[in-house]
Amino acid sequence: MKKNKLTYIAKIALLAGLPAIMFSSCKKDDVVANPPTPVTTTGTVSAVSGLGNAGFANGAASVALFSYPTGITLDAAGNLLVADQFNNQIRKIVTTTNATTGVVTVTASTLAGTLASGSSNATAIGTIASFNNPSGVAVDATGNVYVADFGNNQIRKIASTGAVTTLAGATASGKVDATGTTARFSGPAGIAVNATTGDIYVADFNNHVIRKVTAAGVVTTVAGNGAGNVDGTGTAAKFNGPRGIAIN
Repeated sequence: MKKNKLTYIAKIALLAGLPAIMFSSCKKDDVVANPPTPVTTTGTVSAVSGLGNAGFANGAASVALFSYPTGITLDAAGNLLVADQFNNQIRKIVTTTNATTGVVTVTASTLAGTLASGSSNATAIGTIASFNNPSGVAVDATGNVYVADFGNNQIRKIASTGAVTTLAGATASGKVDATGTTARFSGPAGIAVNATTGDIYVADFNNHVIRKVTAAGVVTTVAGNGAGNVDGTGTAAKFNGPRGIAIN
């Protein structure tokens, strides 16, 4: 998203099972008519991983570096997955506790992607695949990881084997409801998976719409039709640069 860097991020990620909310702030003029009830927390904020300066490094929390981490989610094992946007990678943060000493270790690694931007797929675990400013990440019930590949205008899939494929979209931007690479997106930013149906929902930023992608790659438009602020049903509604998305 280097060429389309947002002036603000308005996304709240509710992490199931954790007594906390991870969030990014909105611009000051944004008003939520019915703000959610705050989740009770200790009020203590701590860094999970990263040193606060941009860069790239895997390893322990004390040495790991990220560059504009944008999307986050948890997998079934409680590992944190991160769309490390400017590093063009999907990173994985694993927390382990030594059963004998009780010492907690946090380690960051690369799940997929290289530092160089690209759109290549991969057939096995490793960093052979390439992404272009990945912005959102989500996990389905069987452990498949889905990526909103913002710069490539695609929805990518990372299987448990490490194989990376393109589920929907082509590198050329557009707005086309179709199947697989015949469909078109324009800057897909946020992504979420319905745990029951396996359907994937996408905040299609530059198209100002919410899209749905089935596990078979069939893309349809759920809501929105051009930039605006209109409440309505389906394409009668209007959004302006939808960025984050979640399913209750």
